[in-house]
Amino acid sequence: MSVGAKVRAMLPPVTPLPLKGEGDPAGARVLVDLDAIARNYHRMDGYRRSGRFGVVLKEDAYGLGLDPVARRLRREGCGVFWVADFPEGVRLRAILPDVEIYVLSGLTGHPAIEHAAHGLVPVIASMAELEATVAAGARVRVGVMIDGGLVRLGLTDAEAMALAGRPDVWERLDVACWVTQLAWFERPDDERNLAQLQRLRSAIAPLPEAPISIACSAALFMDPALHGDLLRVGSALYGVQGTPGYPQPVEQVIEATAPVIRIVSVGEGTPIGYGGGYVTRRPSRIATLGIGYATGLPVAMADRGAVAIRGRRAPLVGRLSMNLATIDVTDFADDEVQPGDFVEITGRTISLAEMAASAATVSNEVLVRLGRTLPRLYRSS
Repeated sequence: MSVGAKVRAMLPPVTPLPLKGEGDPAGARVLVDLDAIARNYHRMDGYRRSGRFGVVLKEDAYGLGLDPVARRLRREGCGVFWVADFPEGVRLRAILPDVEIYVLSGLTGHPAIEHAAHGLVPVIASMAELEATVAAGARVRVGVMIDGGLVRLGLTDAEAMALAGRPDVWERLDVACWVTQLAWFERPDDERNLAQLQRLRSAIAPLPEAPISIACSAALFMDPALHGDLLRVGSALYGVQGTPGYPQPVEQVIEATAPVIRIVSVGEGTPIGYGGGYVTRRPSRIATLGIGYATGLPVAMADRGAVAIRGRRAPLVGRLSMNLATIDVTDFADDEVQPGDFVEITGRTISLAEMAASAATVSNEVLVRLGRTLPRLYRSS
């Protein structure tokens, strides 16, 4: 049984609801199921054994629309949100005036006092940012990132422990939380996950006590010790399976579709697309789709990926164009696929994980790429 089939078997049946929101564009589009996001939220919250549940809305809610996603999650009871940067935090504050908002990527050129003016809590990402915030003079509320092994953002263990002898720092910084990112979250059984938590506790032991935020989506399904005090749930909420080989009980929340523009019959040995990289091996019927690399399809899917028609796969053939792609529909009857029909790019048949694998990338990239480049429709009760 495939991972997708295992996940679907874990979930209750869902009755489709009518579409609302941005209208019904005639071209390729993404259907965002806000009810599915809500179901994932409550399902995941049921696994929480400690701390408060917070939702990550970075990069326009993973490409699905900050405004509609944030409003729906607030309606479901979420009161803690994490965003990528200062502008996104300001935008979210205008939408939700009564929630906690943490900014994950550091100050990004906006002083902590500027964050505070908008009710945002920046997560300090380096010693340089920390020193600049202290030197500014005002006491501000911040999160502090500790580098847990990604060598990306945060203080090193040594830098954090050295701050124990710096009372001037704690006169200026009101620490809202200590933050780290699990470096091995894709491997739930990896002992380095719990070891990272112990390293964090050791590094901050001599520092002011504050909640620990270590749990990403995957950690919610790991050892409860990794849940910490303040969860940051992101990709799984949007239906991404982030732990290969360990299916998570969440449902995909988007369906991307594209229209068939033309169908043509060609002979054996016909080159398809720029450069003729694909050559037909039999008399074939080739359909052209109204979607390409500028509208959500990764270039690497060419000759590797597939779309779905009536629950069956049709392979992508030939190089992708900016707004067009070609598929082989030889194995479909004439009345099964016609110009004007819509094919599934990802949804019930083609999961995000399958699409990502065919492009040698990760599901998050596929999700954000589709959501940010295609018109969005919303399904909501």
